[in-house]
Amino acid sequence: PPHPMDTRPPVRRLLDAPALVGVVGALLFFAVAAVWSISSPLMGAPDEPAQTIKAVSVAHGQVRGVDSTTSTEAPPWVNGTSTRVDVPASYGDLYRLNACYVTRSDVPAGCAPAPSRADGTTTADTYVGTYPPLYYGLVGWPSLLTDAPTGLRLIRLAGAAVSAALVGIALTAARRTDGGGIVVAGLLVAITPMAVYMASVVNASGLAITAAVAL
Repeated sequence: PPHPMDTRPPVRRLLDAPALVGVVGALLFFAVAAVWSISSPLMGAPDEPAQTIKAVSVAHGQVRGVDSTTSTEAPPWVNGTSTRVDVPASYGDLYRLNACYVTRSDVPAGCAPAPSRADGTTTADTYVGTYPPLYYGLVGWPSLLTDAPTGLRLIRLAGAAVSAALVGIALTAARRTDGGGIVVAGLLVAITPMAVYMASVVNASGLAITAAVAL
């Protein structure tokens, strides 16, 4: 006999298909993160210059550089590690992109200079050089294709795409549970604006948050 026509409303059919819920959720997450990524000042997010230098160096095959111990010149005299790596010259001076406004709430980010287009290679320092390389390898690859003016945006979008995929996995798994829609709704509440923001910039915390949600 012919298969009966599915008379469920389109929204209901979507909600009853876990994989489709995951795909749509991932696309929506990526869209929001991408808008935030494009509209946010480059290197304006927490630790973004150091995180980006690490990502670029890993993408170019340098998983670890040369470490040295650092300490603050005033209390609380915190010790840390600075890692020197080799990167394309256009990515070598990212700290200058936020230097005019970072920690200064009265200065708009429009004071920032444009990213460099310098050729060749140079050395740069990062204080996240000892961090595990997985995230940085996943997002740093656009630096292999283009210089900083375009590459910085693409690196951000690569990170947003990875996080969006993890959110899609989380939504698919949530829809397959006995709780179904209630679990999906709870998951959407748990993905806060800060989670989306961290996924939209270059920071390993974005991957950590969305990986935790997927797990």
